[in-house]
Order: sequence, then C-alpha cells, then structure tokens
Amino acid sequence: MAESTTHLSAPDQIRRDLRRLRRDRVIMLAGYIVIISAFLGFTFFSHAGEYALERTPTWYFALVLMFLSSAGGAALTIGIPLVSRRALLTAGAVILAAILGALLLVMDFQAAMPEDPLGAGWHCFVSCTMVAGASMLALGFLSGRLWRRFPDPGWILALGLTGVGLSALHMRCGGTDPVHLIVFHLGPVLLLYGLARGLIALREFVLRND
Repeated sequence: MAESTTHLSAPDQIRRDLRRLRRDRVIMLAGYIVIISAFLGFTFFSHAGEYALERTPTWYFALVLMFLSSAGGAALTIGIPLVSRRALLTAGAVILAAILGALLLVMDFQAAMPEDPLGAGWHCFVSCTMVAGASMLALGFLSGRLWRRFPDPGWILALGLTGVGLSALHMRCGGTDPVHLIVFHLGPVLLLYGLARGLIALREFVLRND
C-alpha cells in the first residue's frame, strides 16, 4: 500500500523523495554491476585462444583495476556519491590513472610492433568500442533518468565504460607493445566520449519534454 503524503510537511516530503532517489540509484547500480559481472564472467571462463596473455598474478591485478575503474565510473555517473565538479574531475583522474596502471602492468616496452599495426589493432579497437558502447546503452537504459544534470558526467562515463571493453580485451588479446595498448585499447575512450555526449543531450531533451 502506498504511503500517504497528505499530512507530510514539505521538508518531510523532500526527505522522503531523497531517500527514494538514493534507493533507486543503489538498485540501478547493483543491477548494472550484476549484468557486467555476468558478461565478464562468461568471457573469463570461455576459451581465450592461444595468443592470449598468460594469467599471472599481475594479469589478475590488472583485470581487477579495469573492473573497479568501470564500476567507479558507473557509480559516479548515477550519482553514488553525489560530488562537486572538482571532485568529479579528481575522480576522473583517479580512474584514468587506474586504467593506465592496468595497461602498464602488462605493457612490454621492448616488444616489437607488428608489421601492420593498423591491421593487427583494428579488431581490438572495434571490439573495445562495441563492448563499451553496449555497456553504455545498458547503463543508460537502466538509470538514464537518474543521471545528474551537473556536473556533466560524459567524460567519467566514457572512462568507466572503457574499463568494460578493456576487461574483455584483457582476456582475449595477447598484445603487449605500447602503441597497440594505448592506441587500440585505450583509444576508444574518445569515441565513447562522443557517444556519451550524445546520450546526455538526448536525456536532456527527453527531460525537457517529459
């Protein structure tokens, strides 16, 4: 039975609405993390191919960093916790540092580039973009109405969801040279930022006309 609001004062009503919003944010974030975890779990246990990286302790630590980066970006996008623009920029720097750290853990600065870098890396670029883009659409479907208007979550969203694509690539790709990892694994973040800006603009349009 729905709670009656007839006798609630304005402050009580506001507090009740804020509690409901916090609950909805937590539910949406939990649902998203479950979906992403199931996808990455399936990828983890499926056949990786003969050229995938060896699953050493360093490999596992890099995977954890990528996953935490993704979860942190999704949480901040939804508004868990609600932070200022300066704090959001700081969090973005931390997430970017974690992603770069994960790549550095498996990077071999002595590794030779393939004869055709574009041909060898294009598949990774497309795969990362598709996986991260699908994750972005899933997050938008689950929680788009809860995204904060200010500050703009586009960059933090792109960074966090790039972590999903990187996690999937980490279990499949055996590339370790710096150019391949930076350009073709991390490179999709710029394309995803454009997609994030488009989704945010669409959200604002829907909210204005709701």
